[in-house]
Amino acid sequence: HPTGFVVNTNFELGEVAALETELALMNGVNGTFDGEHDYNLGLIFHTPFSGLSVSADYNHTEKGYYDENFQLYSESGYRSICGFKYDNYNFQATGEYLIGKGFTYDDQEMTAYYLQAGYAFQMKCKFLNYIQPYAMYEFWDKNSAEDDESEYTYINAGLIFSLTESTRLRFNYMKPQ
Repeated sequence: HPTGFVVNTNFELGEVAALETELALMNGVNGTFDGEHDYNLGLIFHTPFSGLSVSADYNHTEKGYYDENFQLYSESGYRSICGFKYDNYNFQATGEYLIGKGFTYDDQEMTAYYLQAGYAFQMKCKFLNYIQPYAMYEFWDKNSAEDDESEYTYINAGLIFSLTESTRLRFNYMKPQ
């Protein structure tokens, strides 16, 4: 597991908005900063609109791997993500769009996005806070720079059972399209 430095901040912007930031410098998979690293920068803007936040994240990795002859080689890549979350009046909607490069090999480019929506039905039970049915649409182009068959689409539907404030049980059905 990587170790390193993480700095989190939270800036209040008036009474109804805020900006959260996180900056991380992590070492590589072999436990050193020499030639391997994982840089992360994340921002979440809690807008003045009740329940709406938008986010952006950038991650750059440089990782060392060994080939079949035990020769060390490096793969670098990045991920850029922007998204939104709306959570108000028991209705929740989230979505993200991702572009990236260098997951299986250095030249690989990828795009992906998802949209999910659900409604939480509040329960008056000691052991169950709410039940939330939801639906999600996912699209993933694993190699967007090439014309090969690398696009995947999924439809998800399920139920989330909130047992406590921090414990949820999720049942999901996923159907590839």
